[in-house]
Amino acid sequence: AEKALSFGPSEEAINYRGNVSTGLEEDPITNAYYNFDVDQVLDPEVDLSVVKGKIVILGYLGEYMGDDTHHDKFFTPLNDHYVGRSLPDMFGAVLHANVVSMVLKGDYIGQMSETTSYIIGFLVLFFNVVTFTWMYENYEDWYDVFAVTMQLGESLLIAFLIVIVFQYNEYKLAMTPALISVFLVGTVHD
Repeated sequence: AEKALSFGPSEEAINYRGNVSTGLEEDPITNAYYNFDVDQVLDPEVDLSVVKGKIVILGYLGEYMGDDTHHDKFFTPLNDHYVGRSLPDMFGAVLHANVVSMVLKGDYIGQMSETTSYIIGFLVLFFNVVTFTWMYENYEDWYDVFAVTMQLGESLLIAFLIVIVFQYNEYKLAMTPALISVFLVGTVHD
């Protein structure tokens, strides 16, 4: 608890590790947290030695194991359906288990500071204004094609960088100011 409280920010992105398994064969969850139903815990025949020395979180996981209720469920990045209409995929107790796991392992998601984000946004804007001015002065006939192509290319590059850096380094790039400068530089420059 001391390590978690000393970390600093009052708001932290959760580094999700897994969900609970429903026990069904078609359930593909490999990083599942152990879960026991009330009947299993109260049954003296069930071996509960797996919880010895572990943190136990009591919480609602449906009326029975594998219940597809949407009560106390949340959307997470582990959802099977990334786009379109989807249903919440993680119970609140499991969400807490992910937070506890992240704190115990010290495996936090890094985030770019707001100051760094604005500095990068300004540098991208400056680079674009210089490049667009040079292009306009030297190749006026090709300026519009060049500007649109460059804006599209930079937008895709920034989006690609955000995904790649997060995937391999668990670090969130805050590139909103840079994207805004890319989107507006052509129109403002004209």
